[in-house]
Amino acid sequence: QRRSGRLGQQVVAVHRAVERPEGGTLPEGVEHAFHRAALIAGVRVDIVALYPGADSVAIDAYVTAGAQGIVLEATGSGNTNAQVVAAVRECSVPVVVTTRVPMGPIGPTYGGGGGGADLVQAGAVFSPLLRAGQARIALAVQIAGGV
Repeated sequence: QRRSGRLGQQVVAVHRAVERPEGGTLPEGVEHAFHRAALIAGVRVDIVALYPGADSVAIDAYVTAGAQGIVLEATGSGNTNAQVVAAVRECSVPVVVTTRVPMGPIGPTYGGGGGGADLVQAGAVFSPLLRAGQARIALAVQIAGGV
């Protein structure tokens, strides 16, 4: 039996014992998780990091390469610029907007050509709770499920 935990700043924290199944059998529910992972294995959802001055090149390239969805990892509350908004409007795949900042709200508050409100008008959906990696998986599941 092994223990799961973490080591940091001269402190060891043991969270729980890790159970290892006998004879190679999987714990209940794990097989179902593998099946779900297999469903999204062929779904391509790319993450585009936004920054001041970002343009449409990454979005266009990912869509051309076969992306079935795009997650925009924005700064701050999810605003960008007119070039990115135009790329979202023109792309043929679902787009989710997240933020890379660790705290604070994200939402389609501002307009002006490159604001979050403009992204929503262009067809993007905001994800106020999920970060980019999590939103990527959620979008892939929705695409695989035909939603």
